[in-house]
Amino acid sequence: MLSEHLDSFLDAMINTATPIALGERLYSRWDFKSILASGAVIQEQSLGIHYNVGNDLPDYLTDRSVFDYADGFVAIPTGPGLGIDVNEDYVRERAEQGHRWRNPIWRHADGSIAEW
Repeated sequence: MLSEHLDSFLDAMINTATPIALGERLYSRWDFKSILASGAVIQEQSLGIHYNVGNDLPDYLTDRSVFDYADGFVAIPTGPGLGIDVNEDYVRERAEQGHRWRNPIWRHADGSIAEW
């Protein structure tokens, strides 16, 4: 099921003790609005996942501890604004190196194309 079809799985999300994460196909605040308003959903994350090796999101923060886990959850940052401080020197360093922006191609063991 796709995340944008919230009405088709909202009952299951509300009536299970198992957290269901979604959102990888949602991009704007308007995409997330109905899901957040439903109160049924957690947001997955990709911190420390294999395709972030060598340059993960917390690398861009002055204080990486704002995304520390406790019992499988990350607390909402409490600082001003978004609750984080961006390490601007690191951003500049990475900008000088550049990046080849492209979507990775994932494959199953049989060579067929897989989704993320």
